[in-house]
Amino acid sequence: MVGSSAGQNWEFDGFKLLADKRLLVCDGTPVPLMSKAFDTLVFLVANRHRVVTKDELLHAVWPDVTVEEGNLTQQIFLLRKALGDNAQNPRYIVTVPGHGYRFTARVTEISAADLPADVAAAPQSPPPTVWTRSQRPVKAAVLVSSIVALGTVLALAWRSTHRERPYIDPASIHVTRVTETGKATNAAISPDGRYVAYVENDGDEYSLWLKQIATGGRTQVVPRRPGILTDVVFSPDGQHLYFARGSMSRGGFVLNRVPAIGGSETPVLDDVDTPVSFSPDGKQFVFMRGAGRLTHIVIASADGGAQRILASRRSPSTFSFFGPSWSPDGKTVAASGADQAKGRWSVVLLSVADGSSREIYSTENRIGRLRWVPDGSGLLAVMSETLARQSAPWETGNKLQISGGAIWHLGYPGGRAERLTRDLADYDVCCLDVAAASRTVVNVQNSLVSDLWIAPVDQLEKPRQITWGAPVFRRHSWLPDNDTIVYRDLNGNLNAVHRDGRTANLPLPDNHKVVSGVSACGDGRYVVFQLTPGNSIWRVAPGTGGATQLTSGSIDAHPNCSPDGKWVYYASLRDKPSIWRVSIDGGEPIPLLIQTESFEALPSPSGRLIYYSTFEWDERPVRIRRLRWVVISAQDRKRLFSFERPADATLEVSPAWAPDEGGLDYVATQAGISNIWRQPLTGGPPVQITHFTTGKIFSFAWSPDGRWLSLGSGSNRSDVVLISDGQ
Repeated sequence: MVGSSAGQNWEFDGFKLLADKRLLVCDGTPVPLMSKAFDTLVFLVANRHRVVTKDELLHAVWPDVTVEEGNLTQQIFLLRKALGDNAQNPRYIVTVPGHGYRFTARVTEISAADLPADVAAAPQSPPPTVWTRSQRPVKAAVLVSSIVALGTVLALAWRSTHRERPYIDPASIHVTRVTETGKATNAAISPDGRYVAYVENDGDEYSLWLKQIATGGRTQVVPRRPGILTDVVFSPDGQHLYFARGSMSRGGFVLNRVPAIGGSETPVLDDVDTPVSFSPDGKQFVFMRGAGRLTHIVIASADGGAQRILASRRSPSTFSFFGPSWSPDGKTVAASGADQAKGRWSVVLLSVADGSSREIYSTENRIGRLRWVPDGSGLLAVMSETLARQSAPWETGNKLQISGGAIWHLGYPGGRAERLTRDLADYDVCCLDVAAASRTVVNVQNSLVSDLWIAPVDQLEKPRQITWGAPVFRRHSWLPDNDTIVYRDLNGNLNAVHRDGRTANLPLPDNHKVVSGVSACGDGRYVVFQLTPGNSIWRVAPGTGGATQLTSGSIDAHPNCSPDGKWVYYASLRDKPSIWRVSIDGGEPIPLLIQTESFEALPSPSGRLIYYSTFEWDERPVRIRRLRWVVISAQDRKRLFSFERPADATLEVSPAWAPDEGGLDYVATQAGISNIWRQPLTGGPPVQITHFTTGKIFSFAWSPDGRWLSLGSGSNRSDVVLISDGQ
C-alpha cells in the first residue's frame, strides 16, 4: 500500500477508489488497473490538495528500487486512459510543467458502510487491462450477477493479454552495438537477420554499407557522394536494398534499388517521401507521399508502376513521414499520423482491399516508423516524448531526426501498448526495422549534446560556453539589450540566458511546448514562437510573462518578429505553404502574396529587406524543381536577389542575415565539422566567416549590435544497435 492511505476510500465523478481492496469501480463495475497505476492513483488522490512532485511519486510507488522517470510517465498515461482523461483538457490529472502532477477532481471520502454489497465483496487485484471511459459497460435490461460479469472480464483480459503479448520480453532485452563511428543515420535488417544495412553521413556526403552480424565484416554497397541517402529497406528475398536518394534543393527524393552485394543503382520511382514496405509476396510496396496540405498512402508494384492511392488525409490531419507497414497476412497496412490541431498522434489500420480504416491507438507522443512483428500479433514503434524535429519535403530541411524515444509494442487487434526498452537510450524515430526470421530489431541510437556558446566578433575562434545540459536546437534569438539570448530546448521549454551564464525560464501555458523557432522583437517587448498543441504563433513578454496567442491557422510555424516589433512573419500550411504576417497585437493575418510555395520569412536587421525560401521550377536543360533563397523589398515586395541554396548548406540550420545586411549566413558541415559561411547578396562565391576545427552547429545568431555571435553547438553521435530477446 502507498503511503498512509490504507483503509481510506474515496468517490469522485462516478468512480469509487477503494484502497484496501485495491479496486477502482465505476458505476458498480470494476475498472482493471495494473498494480503500479493503482498505487499512483491512490497517492495522487490522497495528496489532492497540492502538487505532487515526480520524485515523490517515484519514491512512493517504487519505494525499494530506483526506476527511470519513463515508468511514471507510463503509469500516468494508463491512468488517463482508464479514467477517460485527456492531457490537453484534463478533468482529473493535471500536469504542472517542471513540478509534477495534481489530482483536481472533487473527491469525497467514503466508508466501507457506504459501499454496495457487490462492490464490498468484489475480489482484489483486477487483471492488467485498461478501459477508457467510453468503454464502460452499459446497464442491460436484465442484470447479470457481478461475479459472472467479473469472470467474463477476467477471461477477456487474459485472452487479450495472451494474444497481444510483447514481441520481445522487456525483462530480457539485450542491446548490441553494430557500429562505432557515430555517423550512422539510417538502418535496416535483412529478413533472415544475418545482415544489417546502414547509411553513414560524413557531413556533406552519404554512403551505404552492409555488415554481417556474425563476423563483423562490412562491405560498401554505395560509395560516398553528396546528396541525402536515407530510408533503407531490404527486399523480401534479401537480394536487393531499396533507398531514397535526393536533394532538397532539387525538390524531392527518388526511390532507388541496388543489389545487396553492391552494383549499379537503378531508379524505381520518384516522389517517394518515406521508406517503402513490401507486401508478403514481394510484388507490391506501400509508402507515403506528401503533397502540400495532402498526404497519401500509396501502393505501387515492385517495379514502380501501377500506383493507386489507398488513403488520403488533409491538413491539419496528416499521415507521418516515417512510413507505413504492410501486415504479414497481406490484408492490412498500418500507418501513423498526426492531428496537428489537437496535438495527438495515432496508429490507423487500412484495409488493402478497400482503404477502410480504424484507429487502434492514440497518444500525445510522436509515433515513429511502424513495423509489424512477423507473426502479425502486433506492431513495434519508437514513441518520443521529446520534440524531435520532423521535416517534410517541402520544408527547408531533410528527414533525418535529432532525437527519439523508447521502443513500444502495440498489440493487435486491440492496440494494447507496452514499453519494451526500459533504458535511458534515445532510439531514433526514423529507422526501426524487424527481422522476419528471428526476434531481432535494428535501430539507430542517438546522443545529442548542444549547448550555447558565445564569442565576440573579433575573437570568433574563442567561443565561451554559457549553458549546460539543455540541448539547444533550431533558431534562437538575442534581445535588444545585446546581453540576453532566448531559446527552446528539446523538451519544449522556453529559456533565457545572459552572457554571464545566468538563466531563467519563461512561463508557458500549462501542457504547452515550444516546437519551432524563437524570435525576439526588435523593441524588446515580446518574444514570439510556435506553440503546441495547436501549432500556432504566440508571444510572451520576457520580463513579465503572460503568453498570448496571435494566430490560429492549421499549421503556423517559423515565426520571426520585425525589428520595429510591430509585425510577426511566419509560414502557414494553408492551401499551399505560404508566408503571412500578423500584428504583434493580434488580429487578422495578411498574406505576403508570393505566388510560389514559400517558407520561413526573415526580416533584415533594418527591416528594409525580407528573406524567404521557395521551390521553383527550372525548365532547361530539363524541368527540375530547385530550392532558392529569395530577397524582396519589405516595402513593395519587389524581388531584389535570388540564388539557389548553396549545395553545402547544412539543411537542418536555417540561414540568418549578416549584421550589415550584405549577405545571408549559413552553416556548412564538412567531415563532421560545422562553420558559418556568407553568401553575398550581390552574388559571387560564399565567404567563410568562422574557422572551427571541431563540433557541429545546430543553430546560430548575431547580436543586434553585430558584436557577438552565439552558437548552439556540440555533437550528435548516432550508431546502429541490435535489440534482441536475451533468453
